Amino acid sequence: MLESIFNTKRHSKIELLEGEKEKEIVLKLETTDKPVALIKIGDTKKFQIEKLDNHYQRVTSPEKKTIFQGINENKDISLLLGGHSSYDGWDSDKSRRKRG
Repeated sequence: MLESIFNTKRHSKIELLEGEKEKEIVLKLETTDKPVALIKIGDTKKFQIEKLDNHYQRVTSPEKKTIFQGINENKDISLLLGGHSSYDGWDSDKSRRKRG
């Protein structure tokens, strides 16, 4: 399960990476370079302050790009969490693969 969902063989702490500025948070474990989850919301700073507190290590990267636009090609992300941007009839190749 660790390898299938979390892209690692060992337990470790969650790190936060910034995707599209103030709209995406990417989660990964310290033991891997591959992302695990994408949180796509309107205000990531507010979400981090109110919901995530200071319990997670934040990792900055010079490469700030949107992850959501390439979600169908990204084989590493297992979990997609979002607000209004993802429930208005959005569908992905990943959901079709898992159903079929």
